[in-house]
Amino acid sequence: MSAGGVTVIPCDASPGLVERIRSRSDFDHVQLPGGGGTDMGSGIQAAQQVRPSPHILVVFTDGYTPWPEQQPREFASVIVFLSEGTAQDNVPAWARYIEFEQSTSSL
Repeated sequence: MSAGGVTVIPCDASPGLVERIRSRSDFDHVQLPGGGGTDMGSGIQAAQQVRPSPHILVVFTDGYTPWPEQQPREFASVIVFLSEGTAQDNVPAWARYIEFEQSTSSL
């Protein structure tokens, strides 16, 4: 992580509180409210307002969400981490996606 940190924007139907993460311990305090009705478009709009502007936008989602028609110009790339592999067809062509598996086993 760079000295400037990472900006986290929780998003459901609308974006939540924008938080700046500068250390690993900051992750313990991030609030990720949920309630259904995801719209990544509203989260992307919130990310477009962040200053300084991020070069890369990383989205964590199940993939079942509306997306903007065009890639936002502000970001060199958009990377989508999918928790649902069957949602890969929902990811827009202008974004790269990575499927991640959630572990169901305990150690």
